[in-house]
Amino acid sequence: MQRASQYRRPPPIRGISTVVKVVGTIASGYAGVLALLWLSQKQIIFPGAGVLTPYKPTRTGGTLLRTQQGAVGLTFPAGAGQPTVVFLHGNGDQLAWSPAELGASMHARGIGFVGVEYPGFGPAGGSPSESTINEAARLLVAEVMARDEIPPDKLVIFGQSIGCAPALVLCEQYPEARVVLVSPFVSVQRMAVDAYPFLRPASWLLRWMIADKFDNDAQARRVANRALVVHGTQDEIVPFVHGQHVHRALWNALPLHAVDGAHHNDILAYPAATDSIFQFISDP
Repeated sequence: MQRASQYRRPPPIRGISTVVKVVGTIASGYAGVLALLWLSQKQIIFPGAGVLTPYKPTRTGGTLLRTQQGAVGLTFPAGAGQPTVVFLHGNGDQLAWSPAELGASMHARGIGFVGVEYPGFGPAGGSPSESTINEAARLLVAEVMARDEIPPDKLVIFGQSIGCAPALVLCEQYPEARVVLVSPFVSVQRMAVDAYPFLRPASWLLRWMIADKFDNDAQARRVANRALVVHGTQDEIVPFVHGQHVHRALWNALPLHAVDGAHHNDILAYPAATDSIFQFISDP
């Protein structure tokens, strides 16, 4: 009689458990990074909120205006027959800084100026968000236009960086106005993926995670205002390709004005940028 062969169990595959542990650790770490970005998104998007400065918004002249609803702005009157520029600044700026300088420069040329302050920035109370910024801009512009009897076709809406988003929203309310977009980005989601390439696999999730989307690409497709887009070729914060993308989305834009060598924060120091902007503002 033959002896029954003994069954031998194969040795355990230890590598699989190690791989599972490593994958689990990586996934946990990735989820942790996403959670951290989600929790800190306000600080990332609005770094200028709550920053104190010894300077006053009126240090170069003008008048500080507060609406009954709490919107705050810096205004300079327009000369007879001259346009009025509504300026919406970047996310690290505030009225007392570049808007005060730009307002004085506009005023010296006879151009009216309305610098919009964002809730939580400079002298404005409240908390910044896409909706509160849009509302502050709407309230301030409506009040100044009614007070100074500014016709819509004498309005020029000027956004820089994150200010391009509320500028495009205002265009829907004032289709006769012209619009200047300096260093616009496609959307906060696209900016996040470009700044942190490791987020690309989770890009589908970002659209739900990001509270303040500032989707300039979608908004640009809804406006037909005459537009000028200006972008620095060496912009290290909002890459030049973002300006190209937003420019293509606009229906009625002049050729994209690329400023050779300009970065994100110094573009308005380049005459190649400011000369084209002043010419566009002053054209009848």
